[in-house]
Amino acid sequence: MESQSSGPGWLATERFDIQGQAVTPTTEAAFRVMLHALLAERFHLEFHRQTKEQSVYVLVLGKNGAKFHESAAEGGTVVASVGSQSTTKK
Repeated sequence: MESQSSGPGWLATERFDIQGQAVTPTTEAAFRVMLHALLAERFHLEFHRQTKEQSVYVLVLGKNGAKFHESAAEGGTVVASVGSQSTTKK
């Protein structure tokens, strides 16, 4: 799923380190809830989560299995051949 953030212009350039410690041992999920509450209270940050339906392609193996053949790398170039076609990626 694609992540998207928006906000003021400085959001893309400024970074902040926040250090904290939970009073008692807690799960990661509970820790995230506490962190969101802290950011909302102290920095007035707002969070919005939304699920979105999208069309996707699924790559599945055919009946006869994969037809990829490993090729030797040539000068930092990876060559993959599929059937009688080959694809070069630098």
